[in-house]
Amino acid sequence: MEPPQQKRKRQFDYMTSDILQSKQMHLLADQYFSSLGNKVFIISALITLVQAGLATVAQAKNFSEEAQSKFNITIALLSAFSVFWQSFAKHWDFSGRAGLHKSASSALTKLYNVAQLRAREEQAKDSSATNSGDDSNGNNAAPAPLLSKNDLVGLGVVEEGVEGINTDLIPTEVGVDDTLDDLQDLHTNTLATLNKQFEQATEGCSSQVPLKISAAFEILDTRIQVCKKEIGNTDHKTDPRRVKWEKVYPSLYRILTTTIISQPGWPFFLPNPDKIV
Repeated sequence: MEPPQQKRKRQFDYMTSDILQSKQMHLLADQYFSSLGNKVFIISALITLVQAGLATVAQAKNFSEEAQSKFNITIALLSAFSVFWQSFAKHWDFSGRAGLHKSASSALTKLYNVAQLRAREEQAKDSSATNSGDDSNGNNAAPAPLLSKNDLVGLGVVEEGVEGINTDLIPTEVGVDDTLDDLQDLHTNTLATLNKQFEQATEGCSSQVPLKISAAFEILDTRIQVCKKEIGNTDHKTDPRRVKWEKVYPSLYRILTTTIISQPGWPFFLPNPDKIV
């Protein structure tokens, strides 16, 4: 049977992997939509520049009336296309969507750091609870020092008043007399809190991640599941031969992100998911 300490650590590792996956997806979406927003802005600026140039040329008296009429018609067509293009740009709202994904990525980054710190605290709490008996001198052993909520804010992991990260909901204290059952309850509450914060950070982004980006991560997860079956991974969590997939996922997500951003044409063009995974 898997020890409670290892089970809690594994649950935290899987949680941090899910947070990292979502963070990387929103980070890529932010870069992609930002590039599209810049492209739309450049096209609008070029249209305005051409209009201004033609208007200046049309005012010159070195051309015939027929040529000036053609210039005026061209300027009118460019003006109509400019209005048409601005309407589409407002409808697409690439810059606004990029801002939503950037905010989600920032919130998930802070939450990811909090989850890692909580995992380290869990190890310290388990050690404190296990060694909470008398020491060699007969005195009660004190628990290891833990990070408080103020420590998290001071380290810059979380910020007071930042939407999506509420440090008041994250318990960080443990008493000297806490038992393993008490720590299990605290772990359950902490994991539920992190899940709630994770949902708040992702649901706050109303823009969908581009299909090709989300498909790439889904294909990666599917192929990992196939690898698990082919390897014939043992169900015994304490078996030293067991592949710790909760440790493998974060590296694979970072490698996939690096592969995507290194593709030709990124971030203006999305790569084919089948070719990059």
